[in-house]
Amino acid sequence: MITHPIFYSILLCLSFFGLKSDTEKDIIGYWNLKNVSDDNIYEYERLKSFKENDGGIAFLADGKYINRNSGPCGTPPRHYSNHEGKWDFQAKKVVIDYDHWMGPEKTSWEIISVDKGTLKLRKIGK
Repeated sequence: MITHPIFYSILLCLSFFGLKSDTEKDIIGYWNLKNVSDDNIYEYERLKSFKENDGGIAFLADGKYINRNSGPCGTPPRHYSNHEGKWDFQAKKVVIDYDHWMGPEKTSWEIISVDKGTLKLRKIGK
């Protein structure tokens, strides 16, 4: 039987390798904006995929981020397109880096709460 302390240290380190927090795992998916509160909390509902004629955001497990929007003009008929980038989870915030019709954007969002059906975010900086 192996009882060397280095063996146990290595085993402990390996047991944490690749583990994601529950919050990080819970935000993975497709989200549709439901509401923006007076105190700038963005509330999203979980979707199985993007709706055909609606916007949304997606956090994919491989770190890919998708912002689906209709661009600068809200005049019907609206045409939606996906703008791709990447996201990174950092404690209780998510940092998003992507390109859209106005150019590159990097923003940070505080994760207020997340569960199986709802995600609440507050923008905390560019």
